[in-house]
Amino acid sequence: MAALSILRAGMFTTVQDLGRWGFQSRGVPVSGALDWYSHRLANRLLGNDAAMATLEVIEDDDLKTNARVVGAYLRQKLEGLKAPVAGGPLLLSQISRMMMLAFAEGWVQGGKLSAKIVKPAHATDFTTAKGIIREKIPEGSAIRFICDVWVEKQTGEKAIVGTASGLVR
Repeated sequence: MAALSILRAGMFTTVQDLGRWGFQSRGVPVSGALDWYSHRLANRLLGNDAAMATLEVIEDDDLKTNARVVGAYLRQKLEGLKAPVAGGPLLLSQISRMMMLAFAEGWVQGGKLSAKIVKPAHATDFTTAKGIIREKIPEGSAIRFICDVWVEKQTGEKAIVGTASGLVR
């Protein structure tokens, strides 16, 4: 019988599934596995349902096993990348959280977001959502605040840029 022994769960080892869908309109990000393809592949190789939780390992020192580890870290090594690329939903969730903190119900009930990835962010990058109010537009009994938003890496480079808005009553 094959077994997996976790000798030391490192800081970047997490238990992940395919996320929570259907709540984005309420400010809840999908979250879930960083690399959905490898998550499904690992479950398929083990004969599990694709939605079963898996261990997600960002750094190889986090997991010691005699089995092959399928995942973002292995793929990034094979593709010559410095680290796995962070998925768009993960980065967009930072903007969503920032807007939720700024506008609360005005984000949940009337928020809008349009953004695009302009530069890859890696799982080991430190990223921060930032924004600036560009204009205020009356909308019924509320005011819509239009913001330029972006996710910035520790180097100052922008990974995602876009526009978001929230209502203030």
